[in-house]
Amino acid sequence: MKIVCPTCQQSIPADDVNVAKDVAFCRICDEAYSLAIMVECGDASNSELAEPPSGSWFTTGENEWQVGATTRSAAAAGILIPFTVVWSGGSLIGIYGTQIWNGDFSITTSLVGIPFVLGSVVLICVSVISVLGQVVLRGCDDDAVLFTGVRR
Repeated sequence: MKIVCPTCQQSIPADDVNVAKDVAFCRICDEAYSLAIMVECGDASNSELAEPPSGSWFTTGENEWQVGATTRSAAAAGILIPFTVVWSGGSLIGIYGTQIWNGDFSITTSLVGIPFVLGSVVLICVSVISVLGQVVLRGCDDDAVLFTGVRR
């Protein structure tokens, strides 16, 4: 992790950082700073998280922070959505649709169709995540909550 002086914004070399004593010394400003205060979540300028990669973010608020990344992928959605439509439509219409249209219920055919139903549910969920999903870690003090799913 890169430590930056809060006054002059210059990098502080590792030799001038003493983690055991909680001190970071800036030779340019001739000042010593608390290392814990410099790297706490409220000071994003001292972290690689200040400029996160595209599709991710780091925000801070009063006593809380949030790190997140999108799971959206046009390439994955472009492959998953058509495959899901063909898989779900073909298998479910072929297995259950024919039974409904013929008015003939077969327990064996219906049981064989259960893995196709489960596969369809999984494919639909993964497709939705590839279009609308995100992963967010929110924290406050020593507590954090991880969310994986769909947000607006």
